[in-house]
Amino acid sequence: MILDTIENFLRYARRSEKSLLAYDFIMNYQKNPLPCGRYTLDAHRCYAIVEEYTPTHAENKDFLSHTCYTTMQYVVKGREAVLWSSPERLPKKSSDEQQGETRYGGGENASTLHVQAGDFLVFYPQDAYKSGCCERGDETQPVTKLTIKMLIE
Repeated sequence: MILDTIENFLRYARRSEKSLLAYDFIMNYQKNPLPCGRYTLDAHRCYAIVEEYTPTHAENKDFLSHTCYTTMQYVVKGREAVLWSSPERLPKKSSDEQQGETRYGGGENASTLHVQAGDFLVFYPQDAYKSGCCERGDETQPVTKLTIKMLIE
């Protein structure tokens, strides 16, 4: 898992053509925002999702992990909490082999990451995460986020 600011993204992106596509998408989005939806960046290997939502309480969400994709999230506007854990520490709830997605419960000992506009996160198959969360007593504000899925080949 990586958490950093977009100013440092190229330190990581040079390792992958798909990461550079993700960076270009983010930079272009900042100049010309797009409506919410899914955007293909490289056939089936890399796509982006533009979404707007209000964070919800963590207990209303499941942890996720993906075996087929590296997932990058960039917060354009707002702030939220993201919970992270190793999947081995969580009880499995369900698995969708076709989508390469597993859902988990639990997470009492998960780490809480606080992300705000300008921050990005990268999750790998060995990461389980719960994004789009607010903390109790936190004033929720709308979040605009870009999620980029990069196929692992």
